[in-house]
Amino acid sequence: MPYDEPYEPAEPYKPPSNLPNINCPLRWLSVGDIPLYLGLIGLTMLEYGICRRGFGKHIILKNWLQFSVGITAWWLVGYAFAFGDAYHNEFIGRRFFGGDEWLTQKEKYHGSCASYFGLSGIFVVFIINGAIVEKVRFVVYPIISFCIMAFIWPVVVAWDWGGGGWLMIEFQEFEAAMVDFGGTIQIFLVAGGFGLMGAVISGRRAGKYEKLTEKFFNIGNYVIYALGAALTMLGIISLTVSLAPTDSSRGLGAVNSWICGSLSAITSYMIILMFRHDLNTHYISIYQGFIAGQVAIASSAFNTTPWQAGIVGIITGIWFILWYSVGNWLKIDDPINIAATFMMPAGFGTFLPGFITDSYGCFWQDSKGYFLAAQTAAALTVFPWALAWGAIIFGFLKLFGLLKLDNKLQVKILENEENKLKDENLAI
Repeated sequence: MPYDEPYEPAEPYKPPSNLPNINCPLRWLSVGDIPLYLGLIGLTMLEYGICRRGFGKHIILKNWLQFSVGITAWWLVGYAFAFGDAYHNEFIGRRFFGGDEWLTQKEKYHGSCASYFGLSGIFVVFIINGAIVEKVRFVVYPIISFCIMAFIWPVVVAWDWGGGGWLMIEFQEFEAAMVDFGGTIQIFLVAGGFGLMGAVISGRRAGKYEKLTEKFFNIGNYVIYALGAALTMLGIISLTVSLAPTDSSRGLGAVNSWICGSLSAITSYMIILMFRHDLNTHYISIYQGFIAGQVAIASSAFNTTPWQAGIVGIITGIWFILWYSVGNWLKIDDPINIAATFMMPAGFGTFLPGFITDSYGCFWQDSKGYFLAAQTAAALTVFPWALAWGAIIFGFLKLFGLLKLDNKLQVKILENEENKLKDENLAI
């Protein structure tokens, strides 16, 4: 791309000696595309399964439209902002727009990088969907996908994964840097913060949190919901292991993810069993409790012990149920419980590398807390960034009357659910 000044490539950023290798394991990115793509199908099925029957066909259509819009935006500008050499300003990249130089710089493996991280960005988009589904107009979904993939998410990626961003280099003198191999911060915290603003600003669905109609908001199809959750878990495994620095750490990351998810699911189910006895809540506590555990350990799994992963799983199970209950108590209509499943576990998991990872966690090494400080700086920057952009975009859409699904249509859908339930009862 031509610039006003001749472009001189910056020296590649070299991490301190006690940091894991931050260079992308490119052969694993290509393999990781497959389970990550299946994870996107899983999020779609999770959304389809938990929603009411009248919305199913629209969910399948709008998710593929979002995928197409998002990948196009990523190719044209997003990838350049994320990976286009942010060394010069430590904020955002400035090269590779529209695939420029991809063919001439074969040693950089732009194709593998663009494909894997493009799917990772769509993972962010599909998580956000869960906070607004059944509540917003169809046009909202492609708008969100474009904004996330063109600018909002690529900027966050440039700060760390892009190499040379400020979150990667500001702590160099202290031999520390932000650690986010599994996307705890750059995927789950971003999606959770943006989605939370969407859930709040879009308001409640007609009939939600009303005693006589609450039953119509239970899981619509338990089989599809369960299969979707299982595929989502596979996608998170891909995020956890694909960027891990060594082959041995990938295997450890995978098993720690399963352990943490399992203990989180068991804990959340045992807690909910003491207070609730409906099938809907039991499904959510087990399946989404498992996902919450995977999210929490994602960036620590490759470099910690299985016992620690189990303890983190127990804590996450309690954490998940706490925030699931708080969301219901506050009557925030978050259809797929994005805040409890992704945002709050990611918030917890953001700080874990600074504590428990055995190479530089302050419980194991005399690190003087610098890694923990780097994680804190990342959280205090990335999360407000996601919240602010969520407020701006959803706020503007609401201001111009483009956000909320017409209330009369919602009431009609609610009445259809009542009639279907009556017909099913008569058939039985």
